[in-house]
Amino acid sequence: MLEDKSLNEECGVSSSGISIDGYILSFKQLCWVEGVISGGEKWELIGVDEKPDVEKTEGVLDQVWIQKEKYFKDVVCESFSRIVREYYGSSKHQDVMQTYESSKIRDDGLVVGVVLKSTQDKQILESIGFIQVRIKSNQSKSSDNDNNNNWKNVFKDKINDLEKIKNRIRSEYHTNLQSNLEEVFNKAFETIFQDDEKESDKIEKEVFTETEVKECFIKFVDKYKTNTGAGPFITGLREFLTFQLGKSHTVSWSIDTDFVQQIGGVQFIEDSLRLFKTLNLKVQRTDQIVTLEMWDQIRDEFISKQLLKKLPKPSSSSRSKKQTIFESDMIETKNNRRSPHKSSSSS
Repeated sequence: MLEDKSLNEECGVSSSGISIDGYILSFKQLCWVEGVISGGEKWELIGVDEKPDVEKTEGVLDQVWIQKEKYFKDVVCESFSRIVREYYGSSKHQDVMQTYESSKIRDDGLVVGVVLKSTQDKQILESIGFIQVRIKSNQSKSSDNDNNNNWKNVFKDKINDLEKIKNRIRSEYHTNLQSNLEEVFNKAFETIFQDDEKESDKIEKEVFTETEVKECFIKFVDKYKTNTGAGPFITGLREFLTFQLGKSHTVSWSIDTDFVQQIGGVQFIEDSLRLFKTLNLKVQRTDQIVTLEMWDQIRDEFISKQLLKKLPKPSSSSRSKKQTIFESDMIETKNNRRSPHKSSSSS
């Protein structure tokens, strides 16, 4: 029997059917035939309303295996590629991908108690080689008896082939993402610091008051202090400010732009660059390195009482790693700390 054409088109399944012993079968019917002929099958397939009366011989079983192999190459791999691309590109099919990942745990490819939010998810699972099964009572365990919510990965033995497809698409996605983030960084840097570059030879430029600095700093820290990815950056910010205390010369901190891009995507790029701007730092960029320098003096008392106190306390692990991660990128320059502008203060 042919499956519904709309389902086939939606999931990328060939509508030509699978020919076995003169019958045109759906994929579920093919799996049912294999279970009947091979004998001892522990799974009772759900949704096979019409069971074809094919000849139960080894020759037919050979045909089944040949057609399964063809189905895997022609349908499953193509459908799986599309699903994975949409998963990484737009976070679609999360339940489907979770079910696929769970099927790798057990040798039999069974996933118990699957919760799917839509009928379409069921159709998509079938398109990538899953069948909905009920475990026969004499084979079932109490933990397996979610009955109608069990799905079996028919192609568990080909999981390595599917993983190669997934890893290739994931690699392509991250490569494209990194390229996009570089473009975002370049545009954001140009927009935020364009006035600084235009007035680089002038004394006067936009300077933020201590009140504005404090507000921006607190907003940034509150937003990212619980972000695991931003942890090293927060630690670096603490070291940068602490290193400046008590010094008559400025301290510079060199940061790889890749480091900033990978922490939190587009929003973090814009927020971190805006923070650099508001802290009245001298910001220079050379290739992939951004160098920060406290060109316009921020008072030591303001740093210690208003900024450092707003940062989360460093963990023991961050203390042990700070020299290898951050201090090698921070140096005391020969530039005097100076404040060429008058800015209003706040306590």
